[in-house]
Amino acid sequence: MPLGCLLQSSPVIVIALVVVLIFAGDYVYYNLNIDLPGYASPDTSDWNISNGFESINTEEGFTWEISYENVRTTSFNGLVRHASPIRENKFPMLSHDILITTGDYADPSLVNTSVSNHHFVWRATGSDYPHGSINLLHTVPLNEEIRSQLTAIRNGQTVHIQGREIFDIRFYKDEDKWNSKWQDAGCNTLLVTSVEIVFP
Repeated sequence: MPLGCLLQSSPVIVIALVVVLIFAGDYVYYNLNIDLPGYASPDTSDWNISNGFESINTEEGFTWEISYENVRTTSFNGLVRHASPIRENKFPMLSHDILITTGDYADPSLVNTSVSNHHFVWRATGSDYPHGSINLLHTVPLNEEIRSQLTAIRNGQTVHIQGREIFDIRFYKDEDKWNSKWQDAGCNTLLVTSVEIVFP
């Protein structure tokens, strides 16, 4: 719609267009796995990350302590049925929710899946219990190269993702008391060290 026509339109139409644009922008920001210049990734230039990625400190005085479930590397291989960005201001190191499936869980005709608010649900379309695996990854990229590779992931791709499983992340605004904690419930928070898009 030309600007002149917009200026002559009813205020109701203008308000409706603004509301639609706000909701569209909100949907893109929280659901589409794309880079948005200035918004997509946190500014890590002032982050002081420990060698083992066990703590992050900033010049603002914020600290995150990261605890791991074990020392071994875990691999996740399968078909992606969901990929979206994570926008958690208190935990800016978290980058993506990625649902990786194998077997029956990878077949939409056998199992319906959905992801919302960092949780997933599945429902079999038939009476048989599905075979295979389903894992929702909450990713913490090791570096910007890994973050870019995660952002390139799309639904329907077959991927191979490796990393170290995180038990929890604690956010401190001061030295003595943590203010917030991230801990998944039945999912897999992962410090991602390797990403491979196998197909297509």
